[in-house]
Amino acid sequence: MSQTRAWIAVEIDARRFSALGAVVSPAGVDVRAWCSAPRPEDVPADDAEAMGAWAARELDAAGIRRAPALVCVPRSDVVLKTISLPRGDAGQIAPAELLAMVRLQMSRQLTVMAEGAPIDFADLSARAAGGDPSQQHVLAAALPADRMAWMRRWCDAAGLKLAGTGLRSVGAAGLAVGVASRSAGSALVVTLGPSAVEFGVVCDACLTSARAADLPRPTSREQAEGFIERVLVEARRTAMALKPGPAGLDVAVVVGDDPLSHAVATRLGEALGAPASTVGLPPTVGAPASMPDDVRAALAPLFGLLADRAVARATVDFVNPRRAPDRRARIRQLGLAALFALIVLGGAAYLVADRRLAALDREIAALAEQHRTLSGEYARHLLDHARLSHAEAWTSGRVDWIAHLRRVSDLAPDPGQGKFEALSGVLRSNPVYTPRARGARYPDGAWSALPQITFDMAGKVASRAIAAGFRGRLVADASYRVESGSPDVDDRFDLTAISSSPRPVAPAETAPANPEGGP
Repeated sequence: MSQTRAWIAVEIDARRFSALGAVVSPAGVDVRAWCSAPRPEDVPADDAEAMGAWAARELDAAGIRRAPALVCVPRSDVVLKTISLPRGDAGQIAPAELLAMVRLQMSRQLTVMAEGAPIDFADLSARAAGGDPSQQHVLAAALPADRMAWMRRWCDAAGLKLAGTGLRSVGAAGLAVGVASRSAGSALVVTLGPSAVEFGVVCDACLTSARAADLPRPTSREQAEGFIERVLVEARRTAMALKPGPAGLDVAVVVGDDPLSHAVATRLGEALGAPASTVGLPPTVGAPASMPDDVRAALAPLFGLLADRAVARATVDFVNPRRAPDRRARIRQLGLAALFALIVLGGAAYLVADRRLAALDREIAALAEQHRTLSGEYARHLLDHARLSHAEAWTSGRVDWIAHLRRVSDLAPDPGQGKFEALSGVLRSNPVYTPRARGARYPDGAWSALPQITFDMAGKVASRAIAAGFRGRLVADASYRVESGSPDVDDRFDLTAISSSPRPVAPAETAPANPEGGP
């Protein structure tokens, strides 16, 4: 372990919940908070969610901050077996083959289906397994899949992340290694837990086997004597049933430094006829001063598991079990590297294209703004052009009023036969725009003006015939179109002469001269 990290080591059983909040570093373990509480009667022991919620309340009450959880697994929950495998001619079993052989052996030990059950193992030294170099020995463990699922649900309910597991027997053996290593044979390690007593055999600093007995820790002196007697009976059974090392079982170690542990160690040495002692916490593991000795002894395996994390000792871990080497990992790594390079190059190309696209978008926006500005200016120019052209067309129709008056005077009756009482002239001009071709847009066309000159004439005549003659001469003149302004009467005329020519038509093209001899 190369860095400092916070951990919560927890132990869950049907009777009690215990936890240690610690900071683990290469220098050791510093336990800063702890809790150990009996299970309330209203919390079902088989309900992972209810147990997790209760544990969360206990952690909060003890001031233990949330951190990755290291769950201590009791011996009763796992299948534990020492397996001896032939090394073969090569003298070594390939990691992939070793893993497959261990899984095959452990699947036969499970009473339920091995599908989904986590299996892990730890290598044992040749001396601890009999000293035969042709054999490779491992301590294999399997946890039923339903129990693993229960632990995950419990951690979720408690607000913890399940980061690792450790065997209770392994944690206790780690604390007893210093005493056990001084013996030539094997050491019997006894752990007095809150709900059970575990017996492990340690040989050459390795746990080679373990068993458990359902013996709750006594809560009074009256219960202590019966408890010790039952521990002695189970210790004798363990010494006979388990397989010790080649030099025999020659030392016993009780994990704990409280009065009960000392009493068990004294009686155990007498019963087995072998030296027996107790072991406490090593100097690299610090415990709170407020923790009682009996609680420290009961939770000693948790301290041991945390100490294993401090020195990065490889142990059985069902959350992170050993896996076969991935022979195709190199190919996948190269493929991922190529994919990463492709992503980087594609990303760079995308960024360049995106920047170019952004520049083009800005250019398009600028051109669109320029187009809107110029379109407005062009529209105003066309409007001014239309106004000017309209005015020019309107003023282009100049009328020669003198010529028209002279023509009307020439056609009028002799002054002795009639005279004008009113004579007025009005010019009406209607400029028209005509496109040059169908569908042509302005100003592709021409403006033209259609002037209309109107003369309103009224006066008296000597007779009706004179008025009719005047009218006839106007009608005969090609310059005018004549309309009557009022009903005909004998001594008056009221005529309107309309012309579209700015100047009267030439006299040669008009009707004959005035027969009445008018001017």
